[in-house]
Amino acid sequence: MENKVQAPTARTNAVDAARHREALDQMVVVAESAVHLERGLNRPSDEPEKIVADLRERRANYDLQREQAIDAVRMPKSVSTDKKMLAIAKEVVEKPRYEFGAHGPIILNTAKMTEHAKKESEIEIDKVDTFGGKLQLSGTQETTIYKWTEFQFATVLKEEDSDLWRIYYIKPKFFTSGGSTTPLNEWISGGVVEGELIREENISK
Repeated sequence: MENKVQAPTARTNAVDAARHREALDQMVVVAESAVHLERGLNRPSDEPEKIVADLRERRANYDLQREQAIDAVRMPKSVSTDKKMLAIAKEVVEKPRYEFGAHGPIILNTAKMTEHAKKESEIEIDKVDTFGGKLQLSGTQETTIYKWTEFQFATVLKEEDSDLWRIYYIKPKFFTSGGSTTPLNEWISGGVVEGELIREENISK
C-alpha cells in the first residue's frame, strides 16, 4: 500500500497536519480490517500484517518528523530597529478590525520604508452601435492612480487550540492615493503571509 501523505514541515498548518494524520489513520484501519478478514476466512497470511506494521511505522515517523521540524524553527533575524516602523507595526497588528489576537515580539525584516505607485484603467461601455455592419463601442475610461508606502515585519500569533505559535509576515501600507474603496492616510495591513510553526520557548532564541 503506497503512502501518499506528504512529509510534514513546520509550515504545515493545523488543518493540513490533521488531514494528513487522518489519512494515515485511515490507511492503518483499512489494513487492519484486511488482516481481520483474512483471519475470519481462515486464510492467515504474513503479508497483510507486514503492511499494517509498515503503516504504523510510517505514522510514527510522520509524527516524529513534524515535531523535529517545529523544534528547529527560530524567529527571523531583525534587519532594523527603527522606532517609527516598530510603532507602526504594533499599531497595525493590534488593530481590532484584523483580529490578529495575541502576538509576540515584532521583528523588522525590511531595512526601510519604500515608496510605490501603479496605475489602473477601466473602460465603461455606455453605448453600442452597428454602423455599416461593424460593431462600434463607445464609453469612458477611468484611470486610478495608487500611491503608497510600505515595509514588512514578522511576528508570532498564537495558534488556536494549541500551545504552539506561528510566524506571520505582515506588510503595513499607507495609501495617499487610490480607488473609491482604498483606505487613505492610515496604516493598514496590506498583506499577510503565513510562516512556520514555532514553540513558545524558541521565540526568544
